[in-house]
Amino acid sequence: MGIIEPIWEKRFLSDSYACRVGKGTHAGADCAQRFLREAEAGGPVYVLKADVSKYFASIDHHILKRLLRKRICCEGTLWLLDSIIDSCGAEGVPIGNLTSQLFANLYLHELDEFVKGELREERYVRYMDDFCLVANSKDHLQRQRGRIEGFLADNLALRLNAKTQLFSIGTGHGRALDFLGYRIWPNHRKLRKSSALRIQRALWHYARLYRQGKARLSDVRPMVQSWIGHAGHANTYGLRKAVLGSVIFARESPSGRWVE
Repeated sequence: MGIIEPIWEKRFLSDSYACRVGKGTHAGADCAQRFLREAEAGGPVYVLKADVSKYFASIDHHILKRLLRKRICCEGTLWLLDSIIDSCGAEGVPIGNLTSQLFANLYLHELDEFVKGELREERYVRYMDDFCLVANSKDHLQRQRGRIEGFLADNLALRLNAKTQLFSIGTGHGRALDFLGYRIWPNHRKLRKSSALRIQRALWHYARLYRQGKARLSDVRPMVQSWIGHAGHANTYGLRKAVLGSVIFARESPSGRWVE
């Protein structure tokens, strides 16, 4: 990774946000919201929200090896990369292997170049196999969807899954962009309801263990701080107050008194 990652990192486009230094989910969500705000100034806002069907399992080995050979000619390095790729069977990349993140990014780098170079889309953001295009015309995005689907099928042996949608953005007749853990509108952002539900269930679980003397507060703090950090990138002050205030960590002391 120390040798091969820099080869592609300097070629990746700024529109790709997964598994890259200085990028990530929060930066990707910020970018998507900025695109919505920009588009809102030009009229109704539409989004093509798409992701690739069974992406990691569908990566074609022959295509991936051909893409690697665009930038690498060292036979020993290619032998090692081929061995890693072929270790998981006839298709896909080994999940959990650090190289798989890079393989997956460089595979869809081809899509990035097609969307930005050939389709000339200005408002495009991708996080691994999730991506969206923002525009002021529904018909335009419908045409671009067909071109993207054709490119993926013809060049990368991939297809979009059934969750791919084209919709309008708005608080009235439209809806939010559900992307990278947030529900995003041009001027505000909320957490997915499932995020609040997960942390609340986890807190109840740890509160019960703490009451039984089977958990420590130090076990809980990193989880809470991580969620607060994620939630803090949305308009969630009231939600954070409600969730964190709904659980009390208390246990009986040796003297028989309950302490919080």
